[in-house]
Amino acid sequence: MSNQFRDGVLHPRYAILHKSWQTPWVATAVITLFVIGFQAAFYYGVAGFACGWHYRKQALHSVRNFIFFFFRPASSAAFLFFIATYSIPTFDLTTNIVGLGGITIGVVPLLLNRKHWRQAKARRNGITSIYPPN
Repeated sequence: MSNQFRDGVLHPRYAILHKSWQTPWVATAVITLFVIGFQAAFYYGVAGFACGWHYRKQALHSVRNFIFFFFRPASSAAFLFFIATYSIPTFDLTTNIVGLGGITIGVVPLLLNRKHWRQAKARRNGITSIYPPN
């Protein structure tokens, strides 16, 4: 980032250096907020799609259910994904790596949890292995 400030690529207000650490702390704070906002948009989008998917059968019982159980969560999720996708080219490389890397790292606990859930479900049903016999 220091090179970007020196070359005049970024606005000088972001180049304010911390007195003790001599790092551009304003730019670091702004990038952190962008990354958190990007990740929040992605994860809330996933939650909205999950809500729409979970209540898809109840949504067909009435217009009110359709609007509040399916349409609002799914359309909000689509908008959040649009905003997150639209913002990717506007970020610099560091912000994209941190933001997308954080989302990618979040896939690991998801996969581990799914494996644990399948094994627990198999134990409840009396199945000794979740894999088919050879």
